[in-house]
Amino acid sequence: MTVPLTKDFVAAVRNAGDIVRLISDYVPLKPGGTRLKGLCPFHHEKTPSFSVDPQLQLFYCFGCQTGGDSFKFVMLYEKLSFAEAVEFLARRWGVPIPRAAPRPENDVRERLLLMNEMSAGHFRAALTDPNRGRAASEYLARRGVGDATAERFSLGYAADSWDEIVRLLAARGFSPAEMQNAGLTVRRKDGNGHYDRFRHRLVFPIRDPAGRVVAFGGRALGDAEPKYLNSPETPTYVKGEHLYGLDVAKDAIRREGFAILVEGYLDLIVLHQAGFENAVASLGTALTPAQVRLLARFAERVVVSYDGDSAGRNAASKTIDLLLERNFEVRVAEIPGGRDPDDYVRQEGAPAYDALVRGASGFLEFLLKKDMSGRDLEQPGEKVGVINALLPRLAHLPNAVERAAWAGKLAEALALDDDLILHELRSALKAARPSIRQRAGGEDPLRDVEARLVAVLLADVAARDHARAVVGSHQLEGSRVAGIVRAILGLPERGGPIPAAEFVDALDDEEDRALLTRIAFRDEPPGGPEAVDGCLEMLNHARWRRESHEVARGVGSEDRDEQTERLRRLMDLGRRMDAPHRAPTLDN
Repeated sequence: MTVPLTKDFVAAVRNAGDIVRLISDYVPLKPGGTRLKGLCPFHHEKTPSFSVDPQLQLFYCFGCQTGGDSFKFVMLYEKLSFAEAVEFLARRWGVPIPRAAPRPENDVRERLLLMNEMSAGHFRAALTDPNRGRAASEYLARRGVGDATAERFSLGYAADSWDEIVRLLAARGFSPAEMQNAGLTVRRKDGNGHYDRFRHRLVFPIRDPAGRVVAFGGRALGDAEPKYLNSPETPTYVKGEHLYGLDVAKDAIRREGFAILVEGYLDLIVLHQAGFENAVASLGTALTPAQVRLLARFAERVVVSYDGDSAGRNAASKTIDLLLERNFEVRVAEIPGGRDPDDYVRQEGAPAYDALVRGASGFLEFLLKKDMSGRDLEQPGEKVGVINALLPRLAHLPNAVERAAWAGKLAEALALDDDLILHELRSALKAARPSIRQRAGGEDPLRDVEARLVAVLLADVAARDHARAVVGSHQLEGSRVAGIVRAILGLPERGGPIPAAEFVDALDDEEDRALLTRIAFRDEPPGGPEAVDGCLEMLNHARWRRESHEVARGVGSEDRDEQTERLRRLMDLGRRMDAPHRAPTLDN
């Protein structure tokens, strides 16, 4: 459903709830002065640096500098867009949701989703019927899948019938064209009617992260080919853009701090049954860039757990490359004996598999072993092949010490000189530099005077009135808070302090919103017009110093007249900086 985001509706949702009660449902909070503190849900930490202010209705982490209002928290934690977060909180807090005029394309999508839900319910009912679902139930029992797990994943059974879904949906008022558009039926070759796509198959509903059924996978229970059949692409389903089980795994991924990536439906289902609830599957196909982008919304660390045979190792190698391109921290849990995760867990038990995951090797260790396997390393060309395969991956390591250590391991494994490998590594680093993870920091620090100016303007009406009379655009030149100050002074004056949580949403720039949240948590003392004058004076001095440095760099590089003009400008800037304090005006 598309919700019209009017200002009145957004304001009503914001004012309907309390950020402390909201965040307390996700993070244990303890009182700490006028605020509440807890462990940040957005980065790993042992000492609480996450703070929630009930008066400001904002949260902020002093460790990772993440902050914002209730909408921002839901967006980050639930991985929703702003519109989805507003709707999420409206439903949570009981705010009536205005209905938008339906668009034809939205109506088509909603009807397809409804057909999928009806079909999933029908398949589920068939599986639980002792007579109709016997073949599927017996198959699940052989694979060690219990009833509770089958219920959790809504597993079903598509009967050995040509028209059961056709008749079901027709009785609900859906047309043959709609059924075909949903991928549930197939048009007969002679053009005379449609038949069910899934017949005599164990059915796996495929859901999006919000839990909506967007497609189906079916495993043949007889000799039908193909053994696994997926829905075709539809308006609700694009191949390679979904991860099986993500809807039930996303909370566990946050809790564990990493995702386990497997290939097939039953690999995932058996792992979840064994307690590995942070597992997701690539729907039995090669991982795609779209799936990697989706996974990046929920995790930064991944343990790849593919089949232990040659095909599985080759697939893992390709998967590693895709994950590294998105700067994932990647490890590999190798299944011994050529088995798949499903077989290994059922045969060896959950503790044995847990040991594999916890002791998963780094991606370079896995790749080194894989790429050296089967090669005659006495041949120079074979050594070059290993180096060419590994160095681009090694360049993805963000730590220089770790890169150097691995270069030494590679040199030792190939019986080559360390300097030779380091030379080749430097070349690989130049090629990979744009994609290497950037460290936090390096940005201009927020100056105290900038934070002070914003805090005073938010809190005091007289300060805002005075600033509107004296602040010129040139005085904010080069300041990180220029956009925030202009937005504050451009607001209609209503008297009293400006609510920080409300003002955050009024800012268009994401960096400005994050900066304002940081400032709101600085606990600046109160001030008025005189504080504005003091801040502007300091900003002026900073601006004059920057300009004097720029002018000075050019002295001596032009003709005499230009040099004279530069020197005069330097003298003027010097006099301004040496002048006693005076109230700023629009001209200085």
